[in-house]
Amino acid sequence: MGLTLADAVPLRAAIQQRIKDDVMARNRIAVATVAKGETPEVPDVTVDTYTARIAEARQDFRALDRLMAEANLRTTLEWDGQTLSLLEAIQLAKDLRQTIAEYKALGERPRVTRAKAGGFLRETSELLEVAQYDPAWYQREAERLMRRVIRLSRLIDRINETVDIDFPAARKYMMLDDGD
Repeated sequence: MGLTLADAVPLRAAIQQRIKDDVMARNRIAVATVAKGETPEVPDVTVDTYTARIAEARQDFRALDRLMAEANLRTTLEWDGQTLSLLEAIQLAKDLRQTIAEYKALGERPRVTRAKAGGFLRETSELLEVAQYDPAWYQREAERLMRRVIRLSRLIDRINETVDIDFPAARKYMMLDDGD
């Protein structure tokens, strides 16, 4: 079954959830507590059935992960005069978001503050903490980078809607409109 990279992301999450749910269900039914001499109820789904379903879902997850990685490496986009693979562009967006968080923290700090009391110094009224950078610049730069990362993310999203991968096992995990 063909699906877009955009569809593959929630599908990947659904397979992960199926694995998690089946592991929990298997653990719940793995042991039965009964009085001596009584026979435990046989569960509708056996431990072996859950084990097989988990193994199959894990195999499907790895296959989908590989297909997504291959498509992300093969597909490119133009950004800042460079050709980047989707994989690189996704990592760049993550890096930009991390940089934004760091710059915001730097930008929130006042240029000069009174030093906090502590240690051997009892009288700190004359001590100041002075930022060794321009907090306002970091605030502005965080805002500029935020606009850039939004543009990059939108570009990645648009491309993800156009890239198809063939993953026949998708039918097992997706609600389909064709009556399945």
